[in-house]
Amino acid sequence: MIEYVKKPDIANIVSRLRKQAGAELTERQEGSITGHNMRWAYVGRHLHGSEELLRVVHININLKQ
Repeated sequence: MIEYVKKPDIANIVSRLRKQAGAELTERQEGSITGHNMRWAYVGRHLHGSEELLRVVHININLKQ
């Protein structure tokens, strides 16, 4: 999943998103959020409509110049 960030301080924004996703378990998320070796990215596992558990990599793109 690609998420675009236009505001300054993307590192803190992504940190807050990651904490929120871990606390709320949104979009049929199962388990905790884990890190990813790509900068400003994290991984969640979500139960798909097909009832399969999918690994979703959330990639945040910095658009702030």
